[in-house]
Amino acid sequence: MTERERAVRRVAPLLAAAVGLAGCMIMLAGNPEVECVPVPPAGAAAPVPVAAAVQAQVFEDAIHALAAEVREEQIHYALLRESLLAAGLMTEARPQRGLDTLEIGLEIEVERSGSIPLRVASTATFRVLPCWTRVHYLARARAGYRGRPLPPFAYERSATLIESIALFPIAPFFAPDLVEVQIRRDAIHALITHLAAALAAEGDGS
Repeated sequence: MTERERAVRRVAPLLAAAVGLAGCMIMLAGNPEVECVPVPPAGAAAPVPVAAAVQAQVFEDAIHALAAEVREEQIHYALLRESLLAAGLMTEARPQRGLDTLEIGLEIEVERSGSIPLRVASTATFRVLPCWTRVHYLARARAGYRGRPLPPFAYERSATLIESIALFPIAPFFAPDLVEVQIRRDAIHALITHLAAALAAEGDGS
């Protein structure tokens, strides 16, 4: 047996344990709280497509790194741009700033709270002892159009991350990654609806 094979045999049980532990986690999301402009009534003037300049920042437990170092920022940035294009609110993927530029500043806060000793004990018992973590997700956006600020936007949602060996049968259906992706998409969808309503109101008032 080669040294490499022996190393693989030593590491394999650890990898199997890690995969098993990851497969015993679920996340349950609560109802969102949204501060936004009401959806305009049917027949209201549709917003004219504009150039958009987007910035995104993510704070994980109040700690922020540069955008290039934070994967979440890039995900939100790309998702917001794709959603603006799909909704017809943006004229091109890389627009030039001008009079009709829609300036968007998106800020994401993710805070996690839970008992650290309980989490350590749960890990040590391979999730026989369950533990849970509260995850609070807050998306705020500031936007301006033609030199005027648009109404602010906020999307707030909480979720509970539960870890227990008993959850293994249902874990694939409530995987934390899937739930977090859906929360992210719901927040961006609410923001797009908000921007469309705000721009429509601007068009009516011009």
